[in-house]
Amino acid sequence: MINSMIKGITIFFLFCGVLVIGMATTMPSHKAFAAPPPGKGPVCPPACPPNAANCDANLVITAIQNLQFGSMTAAAVGTVIVDTAGVRTATGGVVLVGAGAVSAASFSMTTGLYNCTGRALVVVTAGPTATLTHASLAATMTVNTFTTNPAAGGAFDPAVPLTVGATLNVGALQAPGSYSGSYLLTVTFQ
Repeated sequence: MINSMIKGITIFFLFCGVLVIGMATTMPSHKAFAAPPPGKGPVCPPACPPNAANCDANLVITAIQNLQFGSMTAAAVGTVIVDTAGVRTATGGVVLVGAGAVSAASFSMTTGLYNCTGRALVVVTAGPTATLTHASLAATMTVNTFTTNPAAGGAFDPAVPLTVGATLNVGALQAPGSYSGSYLLTVTFQ
């Protein structure tokens, strides 16, 4: 247990993501492609057109790293902000404790046999809000002001992970312990 200078409150936080892919409401299944019989259609690759519909329909996002705010204390209301690079800052009455367990969320993205590299991402959003629940108490916190890299309008590159940051809203004398929750992530192509 980390000893705190402010009323001994330590909050550990792990935030897990739930994904919405291509405006769908369920997790996508991995798609397998097979060449059609001769004369029955395009062979993928290279004849699969990387248009927005094909890129959306074949987008698979896989979680690499959870969004984690780390440990903190709070004598008064404040926030903990984790940016898309995993750097955290505090505002108000929040004091950051320790350096471990802090990270932006990270996701790999692929479009299978469709080469969508360089296509513009029309929508990349997370949130807009999420509720985090204490592991064993009725205590909650909210998360909002989600940020993504790349943002909307950024270019798709399957070699570069999609990262997500956010702001954790901490109450005065927030109950110590582990909190977790989920958020929606939406990605579509232009």
